[in-house]
Amino acid sequence: MRVVVTSPFAGEAFTRVLKGVEVAVAPVLKLTPVKVEGEAVASAVSNSDLVVFVSGRAAYRLREEGIRLDLAGKIVATAEGRKGAVMVKNAFGVEPQLVADSAEELARLIESCRVATVFHHGERAEDLMKRLSSLCSRAYEFFTYRAVPDDEALRALPPGEIYVFFSALAAELVARGGGTC
Repeated sequence: MRVVVTSPFAGEAFTRVLKGVEVAVAPVLKLTPVKVEGEAVASAVSNSDLVVFVSGRAAYRLREEGIRLDLAGKIVATAEGRKGAVMVKNAFGVEPQLVADSAEELARLIESCRVATVFHHGERAEDLMKRLSSLCSRAYEFFTYRAVPDDEALRALPPGEIYVFFSALAAELVARGGGTC
């Protein structure tokens, strides 16, 4: 049996844990860190009642940049399920109150806000931003990294019995016909 994993980091763990199973690592996205202006982020978060991490990786990138956030009294949300919630808690010590499996689902869960700060994943969460623009008086947006499709990896995606996607964006790219699964 072959398991195809889209995360190089997870691929190493899968290889160690899955005995007797071939693990193929196929990183279909290239993640490029973006420099984040710490003062702008701190100012936006201090003015916000809602702070959204579309991806848990965004929380980790902020910590890598040395940015500390005071999230006390804020509604904290993630659109990456329990994985995102754990990453936000690891990075900033708070458990998100709103946890959804996608940005679209999170958009439906948010009922109100005064001002929001959104940390996007590799691309802009359009449905979420439309919802926030209808609910909030202001929504700050930040990118901590850009996710760019790796066209070569998509074309060369190996066949497998099981595919494990570590981001919705990777799954969407493959589903759009970029790969063979």
